[in-house]
Amino acid sequence: MAVVTNGPDEQQRKKVTRIGLTDVPVLASGALGFSKPDPRIFAAASECVRQPVHACLMVGDNPDADVAGARAAGMRAVLLDRSAGTTAERSGPPAIRTLLQLVQGNLGNGTVEWTL
Repeated sequence: MAVVTNGPDEQQRKKVTRIGLTDVPVLASGALGFSKPDPRIFAAASECVRQPVHACLMVGDNPDADVAGARAAGMRAVLLDRSAGTTAERSGPPAIRTLLQLVQGNLGNGTVEWTL
């Protein structure tokens, strides 16, 4: 797992540390010189976790920068949309309302098997 974020490196690392993810690599656009939706940030993330891009899953709350950017780079993506209804009620990319749904492999009314 890695955190991919647009923003200043130091600020983003502090946020990640504050929530207890001290051992998780942070790829911040401020340090890399390019940001989401640039495909290079997703490629850097896949290299960081030593997985091919197509084997990675991006979870993000921005449909354009996170989901469309990851998909354009060849990565699977899920939208974190805390205000959304079930996937049956909406169109667009697969969405979850909570990160717990991701862990459970449940998208709305359907179940998804995650193979990472």
